[in-house]
Amino acid sequence: MAGVFPKALDTRQFLDNIIHKKDCVILVPDHRWVRPVKDFISPQTLPDKAISDKAGLIENFLFDPTGFLVDKDLLSSLDPLHQLVLHAGRDAFLQCSHTKEDKKRTGVILAAIALPTDASSQISWQILCNCNKNYKGLVPRDFSNAGVVSLPASILARAMGLQGGCFTLDAACASSLYSIKLACEHLHLKKADIMVAGGVSRPDSLYTQIGFTQLQALSPSGRCSPFDKNADGLVVGEGTGIVVLKRLEDAISCGDKIHAVITGAGVSNDIEGTLVGPAKEGQVRAMIQAYKQASWSPLDIQYMECHGSGTPVGDQVELSSIHKLLSVFDCPDKTLSIGSVKSMTGHLLTAAGAAGFIKTILSMNEGFLPPSLNYTAPFSKSLLNDSNIKVQTKVEDWDPEFLNSTRKAGISAFGFGGINAHLLVEEFKSGSNRYIIKNNKQAVIDTKEVSKKEMLKMVPCAIVGMETIAKHCSSLSRFNELVFNKAKLRPEPPGLRWRKNESHVFKGKPGFYLDDLSFAFGEFHIPPNQMADILPQHILLLKAVKGALEDARINPRPSPKEPLRHHIGCAIGIEFDYGATDFYLRWKINHLNEKLKDFISHPLTFNRTLGALGGIVASRVAREFQLGGPCFTLSAGAASGIKAVETAVHSLSANETDVFICGCVDLAGDIRQFALNEIAKPHGKGVPPSEGACAIVLKRLDQAIEDNDHIYGVITGVAGASSGAIPGETEYDSTMLQTLYESSLTNALKDSKTSLQEIGLYEISCSGIKEDDATEIKILNKMFLKDPGILPCHVTATSLVVGNTRGTAGLFSVIKTALCLNNKLIPSNKTLAPGFEKFDKELFCFNDAILHWNKPNPKSLRKACVASITIDGACSHVILEENLQTGKTGKRRDPVFSFNKKNKSSVHKALLKKEYILKTNPRQISEEVLLKIWENHSINEIISPVTVQTTTTKETSKKKPDEIIQNKTKQDSLIFDPTLIAKGSHATSIAHEKFLEFSKANMQIFENQFQALTQLAGNVMQNFDELSTPKRAGQEGQVSIPELKIESQGKSPFLDREQCLEYARGKASHVLGKEFEVIDTYPVRVRLPDEPLMLVDRIMDIQGEMLSLKSGKIITQHDVKEGAWYLDGGKAPVSISIEAGQADLFLCAWLGIDHRIKGKRKYRLLDAKVTFHRTLPEPFETIEYHIEIDRFLKQGDVYLFFFHYKGYINNQLLISMRDGCAGFFTEQEVDNSGGIILKADALKKIL
Repeated sequence: MAGVFPKALDTRQFLDNIIHKKDCVILVPDHRWVRPVKDFISPQTLPDKAISDKAGLIENFLFDPTGFLVDKDLLSSLDPLHQLVLHAGRDAFLQCSHTKEDKKRTGVILAAIALPTDASSQISWQILCNCNKNYKGLVPRDFSNAGVVSLPASILARAMGLQGGCFTLDAACASSLYSIKLACEHLHLKKADIMVAGGVSRPDSLYTQIGFTQLQALSPSGRCSPFDKNADGLVVGEGTGIVVLKRLEDAISCGDKIHAVITGAGVSNDIEGTLVGPAKEGQVRAMIQAYKQASWSPLDIQYMECHGSGTPVGDQVELSSIHKLLSVFDCPDKTLSIGSVKSMTGHLLTAAGAAGFIKTILSMNEGFLPPSLNYTAPFSKSLLNDSNIKVQTKVEDWDPEFLNSTRKAGISAFGFGGINAHLLVEEFKSGSNRYIIKNNKQAVIDTKEVSKKEMLKMVPCAIVGMETIAKHCSSLSRFNELVFNKAKLRPEPPGLRWRKNESHVFKGKPGFYLDDLSFAFGEFHIPPNQMADILPQHILLLKAVKGALEDARINPRPSPKEPLRHHIGCAIGIEFDYGATDFYLRWKINHLNEKLKDFISHPLTFNRTLGALGGIVASRVAREFQLGGPCFTLSAGAASGIKAVETAVHSLSANETDVFICGCVDLAGDIRQFALNEIAKPHGKGVPPSEGACAIVLKRLDQAIEDNDHIYGVITGVAGASSGAIPGETEYDSTMLQTLYESSLTNALKDSKTSLQEIGLYEISCSGIKEDDATEIKILNKMFLKDPGILPCHVTATSLVVGNTRGTAGLFSVIKTALCLNNKLIPSNKTLAPGFEKFDKELFCFNDAILHWNKPNPKSLRKACVASITIDGACSHVILEENLQTGKTGKRRDPVFSFNKKNKSSVHKALLKKEYILKTNPRQISEEVLLKIWENHSINEIISPVTVQTTTTKETSKKKPDEIIQNKTKQDSLIFDPTLIAKGSHATSIAHEKFLEFSKANMQIFENQFQALTQLAGNVMQNFDELSTPKRAGQEGQVSIPELKIESQGKSPFLDREQCLEYARGKASHVLGKEFEVIDTYPVRVRLPDEPLMLVDRIMDIQGEMLSLKSGKIITQHDVKEGAWYLDGGKAPVSISIEAGQADLFLCAWLGIDHRIKGKRKYRLLDAKVTFHRTLPEPFETIEYHIEIDRFLKQGDVYLFFFHYKGYINNQLLISMRDGCAGFFTEQEVDNSGGIILKADALKKIL
């Protein structure tokens, strides 16, 4: 084990800090932020401001670049993120016994957060905004330096010579424990003999400080106090923790020092809760899973390292989860010590789990229970008050439960987005030991009896659903047409994706760039106000996953009758989206005026913080499609999708999941990402750059056959290899790449129990990178010459169809190959990429037309291989074969919307016809703006306005793009003209404008109707019959019923929730008696909303004469429950706080409105004014609404009523609503946008 943590440059100092309860949080030094710290601090939560200047930062770290397999000058130039990993990775690996051969079977899985780093932010500035004439342009090492995801693992693998495959993952705060758990699976499956796992987090500190402030999670006091009465939020930290794992018998035989034994692991995703609010249900499932796998009970452990972030809501939910766990295992009175390393170091984000893991094991081996800091007493309603769970606050002996037994502990990490993980560990004692075996049960056996049959084994997995989205390819059917030559594509210049400049000679490289993506309003369960601030790749990926689920005949959203989807997981391949660095560009010119900053980027707010989190896309998938299995993102360059497939196969093989979704998305057309890719390894002429998203749905083959699924193909083997040359090294290492390619392919064939001669179709990587493509051809000629097939092997390349889609390339290739198996066809190769002529024509064939895929003999299966080579020197392979027991072909389902099709209003019908267009092209920065940035600090106004391109739906610009890159030399560098480069920010600014345009168009329907109704209401106000006369008291317009006169506390409710639900969706007479039987016969009547918007938990009292149509009052209550579906940032949002005062509906019906309108008119709210008087409600609070109807008015057949209400929490005023006005109208009146004017002779008195 090794690590670098705040105020601890190694684990020895870390242990000493634990023992002495050292507070490792510091004041942020000025050198860590792009502008002076004081410029960004505010006591209030404001955009672009942080509420605290304290963080757990690493200072005085000195990196030694010597002793690695990579040039020290290159390593010295890398971002601190990579240097931390290299330092700790080397330290940890050198502690274990290993040989040169062992390194060939050593893999790396690291957690790394997809947030801007210092280097990625600075390079973004250099590409877009730098006007310094001395800037010499990008060089290849910039790719490695700026790498946020993928690179931390691949650089470590290269520098240490670890060839067993690598990737990074982002599962939010649970990331490190996920990496350890996945590493254990690789060991159990014998995919590796040694695994390096753990996590790192070293993003731009200013970004995290402002971001967590916007999420209202940062501690204003700068003091992390988990479970304490004074807890007020988390403190952000940084660091890395690395562990080296072996199978226990191997570690024993090698004589390694064994720090601990991992005996169980559980992972899950919340189905309840929100993206920013945790849920007990998901946490408990993860913990139970771990204990069942280990055959333990919570009675077995003495200590639990909690997530314990210091946020009051999060801590309370976690305590509730622990109580539930103890209850499930029938030990509610268990004495248990708990703690959290975050109280000492702050929250290390993707490295947090590693810090807690290492802290627990260090303490376990030293024999003491580790203390937490900043805990004095629980808050008044804490679950700690009446339990035997205690926060460990001092160093005490860690005594096992029984004499001669081992110390045991649980470690939790409950991540942002609802991602949960729990590991169980015990100290090592020689003799009998525990093993995780095939049926996920634990056995105590002698080490000599361990055999291969007891290890987890891979099973064949069927592809039962697929979807693709790319340029000119919006669906799987369209992709199928492209593959089999039913359409021809021509690459186009980047156009609006890049900035034009007529003075340059280097043209924007033609490719398949996505200009925009469309989806139906209401297609996804994302609040409209968040749409403009979401990275476009999130929506693109959601569309791909939705299509794949529909293709698999799985409802995207489960029906109420379906079981909860606890056994469906997802792994989503992503690359870092440079749009997240736009905020850095803004902050770098923080001293300039607001208009100029706004042209660079919008400020960082709650929605933009959430929207710019690349890693949260998997949680969006989980929330949208209600998935409860493990859901996270991973990154491995072009092989990201293949790593997702490998993860899926492991999970399905272990019966952890029954269905697994593999997705991939990469909008690589951003000028910053394109430029870095191009400088690292330039594209050749034959393969254009591209971008897109894709997804597949996997099941175990036997399950797919049993479910009668349509099976496109069967995955039987997956493997990978790492440690190839990284960009920035002086020489291309063709020899190493050949070695790795051969190793990866050989292992994939071995997994599949397939020989090379059985492969009838070979899908090559063909990235368009000259050196990589030549190496691939060379090694394939060599390998197939040793093991030729009976028939020549057909060679295909997806990149020749849709271009090099970068991070999605591997999964696109899997989908294309599955289509070939499904159709039993070989696509034509009319256009060959440069270098294809070097394939041995006797071993490989290229056909000019589509061919039927012939088999060597009738009994054999059609088999194919998919290959991937990444920019950072890794290789991956997938073996697929056809299935002869295919079930029925599932047809694509129609899109599912949340509207009731039988009762859609004209508004909803209009909305369904509308598409939301999300632009991917960036908002452009004018030359004037860039020049202003570089003037002396005297900018006041912008000379001329910036022109923003706002093309309408389906319109494309016919203007030619101009150069932004000047190729100074063939090998050395790319020179950017920074005054003329397009702003490469993501589409949020344009998307925001497009959303406003969309909203304007759609809301015009609402506006017209509203004008008609309010015009009608105005006539009623001028020519009305007053049905009830209010008695004035206090403020005008309020009835005389005194505030809080009705004492509701301690009283039995007038109606409970079940009765309210009966009134909402059943019969009114069942609730209110015979007087209301008649309204149950009407086609419509006033009802309370049904679930999930039925927010009246009980009606405490009602006052007013029944059926009188006079004034009245009702008191209702709504409980804000932990895990409530609507919680946003741990609070009930404004909309819910207002909507929960909805019982004016019940009150007007009680007072007799349905008896007057007789089912011919419907309720419409026309106006209201709302004021909030305190912070928004939080879980465990109850809002009590006092709602009063002041009077009813009538004009003709139109009825209005006027009302107001106040809402209280513990007698403290939360919300007041005044000037409320609602009416009852016919559908014709609602749909009549021209207005309705009633004449005086139409009036009729009713009293």
